[in-house]
Amino acid sequence: MKSSLSALSQTFRTYGTMRIPGELIFYQKPTVYAIVPFGMKLKQHIMVIPHRKVLGLKDLSNDEIAEYGLTVKFLSTMLENLYEGTSSTVFMQNYFPTDQRINHMVTHIVSRKKGDLEKNDMIYGLLKTHDKGFVEEYNAYLENPESMKEKMDELSQMAQVYRKFLAEHPDSD
Repeated sequence: MKSSLSALSQTFRTYGTMRIPGELIFYQKPTVYAIVPFGMKLKQHIMVIPHRKVLGLKDLSNDEIAEYGLTVKFLSTMLENLYEGTSSTVFMQNYFPTDQRINHMVTHIVSRKKGDLEKNDMIYGLLKTHDKGFVEEYNAYLENPESMKEKMDELSQMAQVYRKFLAEHPDSD
């Protein structure tokens, strides 16, 4: 991504009904973007989100699916390299039209190492309930941005680390 950080701070992307601050966005393609999320469960946790608001994978076009899949592959490799992971958990979250949550498909990627959690499968429960923490931190940010300054600085710094890594290791397309 060739945007300057100052340009990013003026940029927002929509995730469900929420506007994601540009400082948290570290990767963009024509149909997909990636962020350091509010309410993240582990330091090495990112989210990949289609630009177009869809409930699930079946709602994406074949071209969107191709770009989405390649992005997930590329960014999971990035995380494994950065955090010396041995694998990644890739958790795609689809929604139903009646869900009262975010209602925007997302894929969580978490770089993993043996023994990083007490029980390996705990990661699925953490990611399945991520919506709640994300919405709570996002709402706190909206209500009182100054109270979330430290958290936003932390998330923005992580996004900057990812941007720098990606500038040094661009994807091949």
